[in-house]
Amino acid sequence: MQVRRKTIGGQAHYDIVEVFQRGSRTEYSSVVALGTDPDPQVALAKHQAALVDITKTLLRLQHCKTATRRSGANATR
Repeated sequence: MQVRRKTIGGQAHYDIVEVFQRGSRTEYSSVVALGTDPDPQVALAKHQAALVDITKTLLRLQHCKTATRRSGANATR
């Protein structure tokens, strides 16, 4: 993951993005929008609560994914 700067309406905006390759193209998936603060570290501190919520959501999704795999394995027995 990395911090990406983009300009919208002449103003800089920052996002934490996941970078991946799709064929020969490099694509970005926004994970957390940091806003317009020019210092990403300050923006991260301001958005700490959102990051905690995202982390909790990702953990719940991971548990769901694991449970689905287990139930799928049991169904084939």
